[in-house]
Amino acid sequence: MTLDISYILKTIWESDKKGWGAAARLKANHPEVSSYLDDIYPAIGSNKSKQAWLFVNNLMCIPCCYCGKECEFLGFSRGFRKFCSTKCMANSNEVKEKIATTTFDRHGGSFFSKDQFKQTMVEKYGVANAGQMESNKKSRAKKKSDTYILQKISEVEKQYVPMFEIVNFLGVHEPSQWKCLTCQECFEQKNMTYTELNCSSCFPIKNLGKSKLETEVLQ
Repeated sequence: MTLDISYILKTIWESDKKGWGAAARLKANHPEVSSYLDDIYPAIGSNKSKQAWLFVNNLMCIPCCYCGKECEFLGFSRGFRKFCSTKCMANSNEVKEKIATTTFDRHGGSFFSKDQFKQTMVEKYGVANAGQMESNKKSRAKKKSDTYILQKISEVEKQYVPMFEIVNFLGVHEPSQWKCLTCQECFEQKNMTYTELNCSSCFPIKNLGKSKLETEVLQ
């Protein structure tokens, strides 16, 4: 009977990789098996995927980490995690031994020195540390400029609106197009980190000190 139940459970869950409809099919097509799992796993609750995995793997309770806490269930195909947290995983002797063995095999020592790290980085990427990689520099610059422009838009939203998509923003030192909500004119702004955002029509620089409104009144 055990073999028959294991076969039924494997057939149902392996045909449904995500397991979303497996429990429903088990209850509909094999209600006696579903009830049997509830009887032998009263502490598990109604999670049929957990019950099925435990039964197929001949376990009567949820696997626990070496610290005593229950491990997370990842689904019928993957089972339970081996450790309850990344802290327990890092502190386990098993993982430490694997890291030491791998480090020794790859680098001929029990630890990876800073000099070895720099040598590997230079050999693979041509730089001594990841911060010097051109791709990382561009990524940091882009993130910084995106953060700045979002903050700037929030500060001036009652006066100006951007005429560009955030994803297309080229950087604070590149020209960008804006629209003034006062005069409805569009203008170009450069070097946003050094100059305030000002409409060239409402706040002229080289128009003899006259704004657009003043010029219209004089005409």
